[in-house]
Amino acid sequence: MSIARVDDDVTIWFITSAGSAKIQELAEDARAMVNLQADDRFACINGNAELVFDPRQIRELWKEAYRVWFNGKDDQDIVLVRFTSFDAEYWDNSGGSGIKHALEAARAYMTGHPLDQTPDGEVQSHARIKLWDPSEGSEDE
Repeated sequence: MSIARVDDDVTIWFITSAGSAKIQELAEDARAMVNLQADDRFACINGNAELVFDPRQIRELWKEAYRVWFNGKDDQDIVLVRFTSFDAEYWDNSGGSGIKHALEAARAYMTGHPLDQTPDGEVQSHARIKLWDPSEGSEDE
């Protein structure tokens, strides 16, 4: 699966094959986990995945690099997976705090609460962050 886009609200879009085993699994159970790694930094994001069969959206997210897996953006085998995250956990073994800041910024955006400031020089190498509380509902309701 390839990440096609990450939206400001931490929605992650993947492009993949409709015939893959993971698509059958997601059709039966939408709970999912996304694991990301960059050098000494790791993130584990929990959420729900939804299968999206939308040719317009596929064309919008299409990248020419996907041609190694598909016969163009109109290939009938393409399906999008929309992953909506609700919490995340990260580990930063590099001594930096870049991932932490990105996840905290996502949480601040989703909850409408400003970023918490940490004392200068404090580096946390592990944290759990709630990005969204499903029990709170949405503003659209």
